[in-house]
Amino acid sequence: MRRMMLLVAGAAVVVGLVSVAVSAFLANRSSGVTAVVALPDATKSRQARWAVTDLGVLPRGNGGFALAINDRSQIVGATTYPSDDGTPARVGYRATLWEAGKITSVGNHPMALDINNSGRIVGTGFLWENGKTTGVGVIDLTAINDRGQIVGDDSAYANARPRVFRWQQGRTHDLAGFNTAKAINDRGQIVGVCQRSEHACLFEKGRTTDLGTLGGPFSEAVDINVRGQIVGTADTRATDEYGYAISHPFLWEKGKMTDLGDVIYDVEAINDRGQIVGACDFPNTSGKHACLWEKGKLTDLGTLPQMPESIALGINNRGQIVGQSTDRPVLWTLRSG
Repeated sequence: MRRMMLLVAGAAVVVGLVSVAVSAFLANRSSGVTAVVALPDATKSRQARWAVTDLGVLPRGNGGFALAINDRSQIVGATTYPSDDGTPARVGYRATLWEAGKITSVGNHPMALDINNSGRIVGTGFLWENGKTTGVGVIDLTAINDRGQIVGDDSAYANARPRVFRWQQGRTHDLAGFNTAKAINDRGQIVGVCQRSEHACLFEKGRTTDLGTLGGPFSEAVDINVRGQIVGTADTRATDEYGYAISHPFLWEKGKMTDLGDVIYDVEAINDRGQIVGACDFPNTSGKHACLWEKGKLTDLGTLPQMPESIALGINNRGQIVGQSTDRPVLWTLRSG
């Protein structure tokens, strides 16, 4: 399982702020062969097949986001709260669990980032299991697999070189050469960003592999499934009008990094079936929409009524998808028939 990006409650432009909430929250507390996949408009499926549901938030919350969903349909994320003085930049967070129609606060922790199939939850500074918090002696836990292996880092607090680690049963193993760890699958493979090259990288069996880029200087891996398929974002050789590299989402498999094109604005997660979710910049929508990529075909997942934008942040192996529509936590399910 993995870990991610997200939004600020009340934000006017949802996907444009997608990485702000987590990164700002933490900061304020302290190559392969490339192939290109063409994605014409004809591949965009009709969103009417998908039902989007507002999950609700904790009492007095004004918004939220859902970040991960396990195969038991347990969902984690956070409820957002307005600041006491009404300042939009000062948003409060409370880790939230959605389960069987109930909304529960995960202790007094600010953000729940991942959940495995045993119901163990990790987040900003905690491991939660059976209603209790386990102290792990580290700062931020970003992802957990079904073996109970956890990855995290304390880079948000350190001015020096960040410490990135794998944690299991009270023991930590430093991941030398990693700048950040984003996800870990059930085989113990870990993905994130390499420290020296600032490229997407893979850690397995004690070795770190640089996955390269799409021709530009930077790349980042954000998730990996049990088949070893990796998704992320990489800079291309192209630049924008200001001279900055243009980045595209990628799928890395068996040593090859595949460019998923420029319709997909952002990728967030991949399940064991190879289904990829994130946000797309479809030509006929007023804003970015949550989308599903599967075998070269894109599906527009749509938004809540009267809300212009959305992003998909997690997907389980049953194909259930969670994320955010403007400032509300949502669940997408495929309608039968």
